[in-house]
Amino acid sequence: MKKLIILCAVTLVVVLLAVIGCSAPKPTPGLSHLSKARVYHDDFIQIKPGETKTIEFTLETRKDGPGIFKIWGISHVSGEYSDAILPMPEGLGVNLEPESFMAYPDSTYQSVLTITTSPELAPGEYWLRFDQEFERSFRGYGWIRVTVE
Repeated sequence: MKKLIILCAVTLVVVLLAVIGCSAPKPTPGLSHLSKARVYHDDFIQIKPGETKTIEFTLETRKDGPGIFKIWGISHVSGEYSDAILPMPEGLGVNLEPESFMAYPDSTYQSVLTITTSPELAPGEYWLRFDQEFERSFRGYGWIRVTVE
């Protein structure tokens, strides 16, 4: 009975993460990741030319840490899962605060990505890619779709 409850809980977590999006590393089959750190963020944003909007990044350390958490290398790329870095479009600005910090076990932290567009930015779909690392826990990439209406 206990195994069935655990299996149901794990299934629910996997389904929820698939629905809301999570850029944390993919789980290793057969290894429990319930106590591993996770980063949650929206993976898309709609914005109009001349607007500023934000996306919150939430780190849940769970049992991992202490260690430095950082997000860096925010780049414009050609599409989702792409590593092909393009020049940042003129009129699209991004800023992350804080970019790195010391994180401790069983804690929650937030960084805010601010996306600013100029009135001249052409409507369209822009993809941002970033690196993320939590010391001694995980290292990976994430992508965000920015749709300018």
